[in-house]
Amino acid sequence: MPSNAPMLLQSEYNYQYKIVPQKHSAQGFKNQQTFQECGKVLGGSSTTNWMIYNRGNRRTFDNWSLKYGVKSWSYDEVLPYFLMSENNTEKYGMKIHYKKIETFLSQ
Repeated sequence: MPSNAPMLLQSEYNYQYKIVPQKHSAQGFKNQQTFQECGKVLGGSSTTNWMIYNRGNRRTFDNWSLKYGVKSWSYDEVLPYFLMSENNTEKYGMKIHYKKIETFLSQ
């Protein structure tokens, strides 16, 4: 529930990771370090970040694909799934036909 998110920040339900000291940002923070929220609860970080949706960085997916040898995790391969979820307006899930698979994207 988004309204509860502020209570979870920097609490026992959060890993409270700190980013490395920054040179050109975070100047209002001690040691120029901010927190990277990461939830220790069912739902993970979406519980502590007000359920904000982020697509993810192209380089992150491409690096996973190269590092672990899994072509299906490249950004170009996962992008269609991101696009489908971003356009999902169905109340109980959107039936999709992708790569010869018929399934519900969300429920």
